[in-house]
Amino acid sequence: MHTNAVSLDTYALCTTLTASSKLQHFNFGKRIHAHVTKSGFFSSVFVTTALIHYYSKSINVKDAALVFDEIPDKNNVCANALLSGYSQAGLWIKGVQLVRKMPVLKLKYDHFTCLHWIISALVQMYGKCGMVEKARLVFKLDGMQIQNETTRDLVLWTSMLGVYGKNGRYKEVIDLYREMLQEGIKPDGII
Repeated sequence: MHTNAVSLDTYALCTTLTASSKLQHFNFGKRIHAHVTKSGFFSSVFVTTALIHYYSKSINVKDAALVFDEIPDKNNVCANALLSGYSQAGLWIKGVQLVRKMPVLKLKYDHFTCLHWIISALVQMYGKCGMVEKARLVFKLDGMQIQNETTRDLVLWTSMLGVYGKNGRYKEVIDLYREMLQEGIKPDGII
């Protein structure tokens, strides 16, 4: 598109970054990042959030954090994208540091910040201590239906699958994976 003198817009950049991470074309995504920086799209919260997601999905959370730090007008969406990246990478201390920094950045805690991220951390903590049943209880608690909508996201499913796997409960890994698919959660490159 761009080489044919068709200008890229926010939608095209976000879609391209999403496709690049799903196809694991990480060098192409970095070229898109360079274009975003040069062309002035860095002021778009949509594009910068897509960049944070892109780097998080490519397990390059350090670059995701650098993008977050450079965003002139941060909001909860980009903060939650970075928190999600920290969760997927198991960087809980970095996540706690970001949560503590949110009031300084004039960002408020929302549903994701207080619920999904902390519950995923609890599941992993119990799992690391070998307390698989407690991890499962926390996981099930977050799966309660609120207005016909379950609240478990891919990060939480990944956390619970990891708990079972690290504790040698391979049958439970397979059963939970099937349950995840039945609930319509699609695995990414991490699972």
